[in-house]
Amino acid sequence: RHTRYWRDWSSDVCSSDLALNSAASNATGGSFGGVETFTCDGGWAVVAGKMNDQYTMLLFKAEDGSWVPQELQDVCQAGGLPAKVSAIACK
Repeated sequence: RHTRYWRDWSSDVCSSDLALNSAASNATGGSFGGVETFTCDGGWAVVAGKMNDQYTMLLFKAEDGSWVPQELQDVCQAGGLPAKVSAIACK
């Protein structure tokens, strides 16, 4: 479900979906219905859940101790995501 690296803040936060639930809710103005699944790798996280009765994926990057939302389509087109996250987010 997640990848852990010694002294890596993002892997510690990914050991629980609480921080990602909060980040997803903040990024969507509270309309994200909760994290159903998530995958983390290399400071990136892809989160899946329901928003407005539709299954939605959100992408976050770990920056300065918090999860910052990223534009999924733009990041997927640019490349450079870790393979584990890319395989889910950019299919």
